[in-house]
Amino acid sequence: MADSTTEPQASAPVFKKRGAKGKANLRKRPATPPPADSDDSDYSSSEDESGQRVKRRKKTATVTASSKDLATGKTDLQATVYTADRNVPITSTNDATKHRNWYDEDSQDALSAKNLLGSTRTAAKDSQPDGTYKGLANQTTFIQKNPDAPNRAKGPVKASSNVRTITVMDFKPDVCKDYKKTG
Repeated sequence: MADSTTEPQASAPVFKKRGAKGKANLRKRPATPPPADSDDSDYSSSEDESGQRVKRRKKTATVTASSKDLATGKTDLQATVYTADRNVPITSTNDATKHRNWYDEDSQDALSAKNLLGSTRTAAKDSQPDGTYKGLANQTTFIQKNPDAPNRAKGPVKASSNVRTITVMDFKPDVCKDYKKTG
């Protein structure tokens, strides 16, 4: 019974020599400042009192479970409460439905729709027809010719010299079912 209550022996530490690859990524120790006072408690080192180096691990964004209470800072936070001034009358500004017609029809300035877009049709030369047919040549054309447009040549367009196309027409009689039947 006495054997089962004895504490297990501590295992001996194992030291492993690092290779050249491990030395390349090793961070250098920061230079320790000279001790000013032995009573000064502001001095902190990466080694604890027994001379062993403390290994610190990088904390990730995962949640770590701990039995220690992590409440730091003030816990008596309250919501901000605003009070309204009841002496000021409420004004209706209609900000949600407010609009401005920048392109007024009757306006003569540069932002009017007539000046920006132009008129679609000009008035006819003789606005009142007299009721007699004057032939096809005297019909009014509503298509406006652009005087600044270049004169376009009529007829087939000559192919450009830098573009060549090859067209292959493959008429196979075995593909068409009607051709097989009728010949």
